[in-house]
Amino acid sequence: MTNEQIQYSINTGFLTLTFKEKLTHYSIVYMSILLGVFFLGYTLYLNLFSGKEIDKTILIPVTAISIGIIFYFIQKNRLKFKVIDSNLDNFTIKTLLRETCRELKWTKEFENDNVVVARTHPSTFSDSWGEQITIILNGHKILINSICDTKKQDSLISAGRNSKNIYVIIKRIKKTVTNNSNRCTSLKKL
Repeated sequence: MTNEQIQYSINTGFLTLTFKEKLTHYSIVYMSILLGVFFLGYTLYLNLFSGKEIDKTILIPVTAISIGIIFYFIQKNRLKFKVIDSNLDNFTIKTLLRETCRELKWTKEFENDNVVVARTHPSTFSDSWGEQITIILNGHKILINSICDTKKQDSLISAGRNSKNIYVIIKRIKKTVTNNSNRCTSLKKL
């Protein structure tokens, strides 16, 4: 991720994708709309040039285009970051993320001072092509996103894997915060 993409993601609250990643992520949208436009043209051609009135067959392309529009909003919503507040420093969070990647066998694709992008590589017979997990550290805020892997074929469903990835990270961060506050309380009592 470039600094511009990171800043844009922080400002908008949505994961920024490259052109190629957008093609993969929104492929169901493009397919539905293109199919609808094709059938719309074909229906209009058949009806208008044959002198018939437009009949119920117009519902096929209208439905396909409508489904494409609905999928656009679904896919757009999947790019939204889950934002949590944390008083942990970047070193502690990065250590936590390294341990999480190692334990869950995520491959780190990109890492800098404020960003970690990891990918999962499920088995062939899994119900997922894989996921792309993006974590941005912005002061006391942690932005977390998990979407279907944009380097592989897009899938409509992740069988709950994206939500699980986000949940695992949030759970581990909260556990670390709780452990740190318990240590501080113990030190104050001494």
